Amino acid sequence: MTNDITTHGEHPVALREATNIAALLVKHQDRISEFTDFMNEVNRRRYDTKEDQIQVLTKALEIFNAFVDTELPTIRNNLELGLTAPTNRVDWASMVALLVGCFPNTNKEDRTIFMQQLALFLEDFQPVSGQLGLAFRRLVRNCKFLPVIAEVREALIDANEFMVGIQNRLMGNPEISGDAGIYNFRHTTQYLLEDATGETERRREEERIERERQTQKKADEEKSKAAAKVRNDAEENYQATQRWAEDTIPHIQSNPKHSPEKKAELIEKVNIELEKARKTLESYA
Repeated sequence: MTNDITTHGEHPVALREATNIAALLVKHQDRISEFTDFMNEVNRRRYDTKEDQIQVLTKALEIFNAFVDTELPTIRNNLELGLTAPTNRVDWASMVALLVGCFPNTNKEDRTIFMQQLALFLEDFQPVSGQLGLAFRRLVRNCKFLPVIAEVREALIDANEFMVGIQNRLMGNPEISGDAGIYNFRHTTQYLLEDATGETERRREEERIERERQTQKKADEEKSKAAAKVRNDAEENYQATQRWAEDTIPHIQSNPKHSPEKKAELIEKVNIELEKARKTLESYA
């Protein structure tokens, strides 16, 4: 659609590449809409039998994978060009001249000031290639009269929104949590297929068993930690009791106020406490 654009001055048509990208992006948009409509229809359809559902969903996954492997790289490459490829003064001058030339009957007044101001606006705006091509395409197709600069600006902004919209449809809107773009279709189709084949139910059962195993494992770990703590406490208590006994018995033996019988009685009590601590420790061995 752009090969019939003539040259401007000494330069070949500077808009050719931009308008080619624009035409491809419009074509890609139509293809994406066709593809998403197909995937939506497959995923929302009511099937007469499980066999029909499995067959259609399996085929849909094959089509999805083929789209991702063959068409998506080209679309993303062209979109990347449209969103990032810079334009220059030759592009802006060509757009101004061609845009004015596309509306020869608007008026016969001198358009020099308009053309100069539009060129300055484009230099200030610095549109990328996709913006320039899409805006030019929109203006010459939709305007009945030579557009004013405000309309050119609006067309450039809409062009960028158009490209970002394609990008979001493909890869997901970053402002929407969990949006995976077209890959949402794969997830949905795969889920429906697994549900139809019983794989979902098997996975749920496996997940239930795994949850129970993890719960039991956690309980065992908590029980083991608790037992280790109790044993550690018993160990510390025995050692403390042992140190107490080692300190207390000599004091009892050297105390002149106690009779031998009293000393023996007190030492026996100390040994009883030490033996209780020892048996408690052994019970946790």
